[in-house]
Amino acid sequence: MVGPVAEWIRHRPPEPEIVGSSPSGPAIDVVAMSNPFAQLRDECRRLIEEVIPKAYPEIEVPQMKYSQPPSPEMGELSSPICFQLAGMVGSKPVEVAERIVEQVDAGSSDLVESVEALKGYINFYSDIDNFARLVLETAAEDEYGFLKTGSPERVMVEHTSANPN
Repeated sequence: MVGPVAEWIRHRPPEPEIVGSSPSGPAIDVVAMSNPFAQLRDECRRLIEEVIPKAYPEIEVPQMKYSQPPSPEMGELSSPICFQLAGMVGSKPVEVAERIVEQVDAGSSDLVESVEALKGYINFYSDIDNFARLVLETAAEDEYGFLKTGSPERVMVEHTSANPN
């Protein structure tokens, strides 16, 4: 006799063969999916992309990267883009960060509560209520945890053991 879970596993569509998303960005070729952290990152990107052309109209917006700050008190995401921009405009990263943050309208985002300049970095603080709601809504979806890709890719997952005996 086969249980309902085993039956579901046997008849479900094949799982995508590409792995997740990091703070710096999604894995290559991942198609839009329900990923709250990716949505937060996209909101942060949108806020900065709206401001850079106003603050520095003479430059093209470079590709942005994000990381998690070393401490939760520094927000949920941080961008070092001001270090790139500083070289392009001939200013210090701290000055670039402050100029950008002054013009950011965090109120236009449901997921970003505030933005702060700190030592040349732009730190983003999420609206915890809205972000938590998004996480719970996403986790309730049937396909939560599955990634959709543009085309199937093969990956190798290795598991190591500290004690192989």
